[in-house]
Amino acid sequence: RDFCLSRGLGDVYKRQHQELPTIIFSGLMKYDAKGQPVPELAESFTYDKGAHTYAFKLRDGVKWHDGKPLTVEDILFTYEALTKDKTLASSITSNYEDIKSITAPDAQTVVFTLSKPNAAMLDNFTIGILPKHLFAGKDINTAPANQHPVGTGRYKFVEWDTAGGMIILEKNKDYYGKVPNIDRIVYKTVAVESTKALMLLSLIHISEPTRQAEIS
Repeated sequence: RDFCLSRGLGDVYKRQHQELPTIIFSGLMKYDAKGQPVPELAESFTYDKGAHTYAFKLRDGVKWHDGKPLTVEDILFTYEALTKDKTLASSITSNYEDIKSITAPDAQTVVFTLSKPNAAMLDNFTIGILPKHLFAGKDINTAPANQHPVGTGRYKFVEWDTAGGMIILEKNKDYYGKVPNIDRIVYKTVAVESTKALMLLSLIHISEPTRQAEIS
């Protein structure tokens, strides 16, 4: 889940390849194989029922795809935007209306205080974190980083070939989790169903020394 991809590339993501943001970006939480939210950029978290607060301890050593380190400032920036930026779609920001305050007591901890209990909040914490160094001081909806997204996920954006109808990703060798086996993924836009069916018969092509998946 993400909210930073605007018109152009973002529209392609939303219309045809909705899984792309989930492999380029990372959230504080992610979904496991059973569909349950579990820590991702967060190493761990605690919840204080009485104070309605979530405290997340961040992983060490996470890097953005451009090599810069992920910091607590990126978390604060993202959630400040979600709770205060009136230009963002209400369909997204409405999920964060119960957040009363966001603080960072130290360089590895982020604390969210809610105005009331929210059973869906852990799900909402799966939204992708934005790099502050690429979005600060810019309109999130139109920032250049929307056309060349930089995340912390297991795949890095390489190129959007509008003429060829392709979006090209390569694996993130610095990924904090298990580095993918497939080196390169090519998403192709195919309008003709018969052509799409033929391509699906050979969905994954493996050629040495590079493993490449073609997904339409």
